[in-house]
This record gives sequence, structure tokens and C-alpha cells, in this order.
Amino acid sequence: MARTRRIKAEGEAFYHVTSRITGKQFLLKDPAVKKLMLDALERSARFSGVRVGGFCIMDDHFHLLFQVPSIDPENLSETELLDRIEILSGKVRADRLHDKWADLRLAGDTHSIEEEQQRWRRRMYDISEFMKTFKEEFRRAYQKKYEYSGRLWGDR
Repeated sequence: MARTRRIKAEGEAFYHVTSRITGKQFLLKDPAVKKLMLDALERSARFSGVRVGGFCIMDDHFHLLFQVPSIDPENLSETELLDRIEILSGKVRADRLHDKWADLRLAGDTHSIEEEQQRWRRRMYDISEFMKTFKEEFRRAYQKKYEYSGRLWGDR
């Protein structure tokens, strides 16, 4: 059975989202894990352009209250886009993209630059993309730190 699509409001909207750990395991119990989650939340929110209003991290699930502004990501300059990529993925990745786009510009391939920038921009100011980014960022950090394998998040 297909997963139910997330309900999205038109324009600026406020959301309450909850998500649980698979199998209702208490993987979020340790304060160090909660810190990993908060770091992933902050970076994901800054990248995505959402405003976190509140959160509650329980031992086996979390609650988030946040606002998705009605902003067109097309209005972001390339510099702002690279700054946000650096927040999410680090300076090395942002610098590599900057250099790659400069090389593509020299080669006259602006179409490839626009396509790649569009892929990044589509991940901004959208509830579904924000949640996906946040949960993936936390999962990566958790799996790396605790050598965890397998699914981390339960079904919606």
C-alpha cells in the first residue's frame, strides 16, 4: 500500500510533525543523541529556509513545530545558494560546486549549472523536502557515530 501524501498548505504555513523510531526503540534517549538531532535540525532548517518554532525530542519519537515561509527559491542568488549548501554539506562540497560551476561557465555550459542549481532549490521552502533532509542528516550522523545499520525511522 502506498504511503499517504503529506498535506501541504498553499503559501506560508505552520506545521506540527511527529516521527518515530522504527520498532519504537528508545534510540533518542541519550543526551548526546539529542544533540546530534538538534544539530541536524538546525542545519536542515537553515538550508531549507524553514523556521523552527518548537520541538520536543522523546526517547522514541520527536515533535516539531515549524513555519514554511512563502518564498520562491528562484530568488536566491548563486552566492546564497552556495552559502546554504555549505551549511548543510560543508565548505569542501560548496567550494567544489563553486569551482565546478565556474568551469562549466568557462565552457559555455550554463544549462548544466541551471539544472544542478534547480535540484538544490527544489529542496527549499517545502515541508516534505525539509523533513526528508532533516531525517537523512540525522540518520547519517547517528549511523556514523553509533555504527548503526538498518532502518532508523518508522512509517508515517
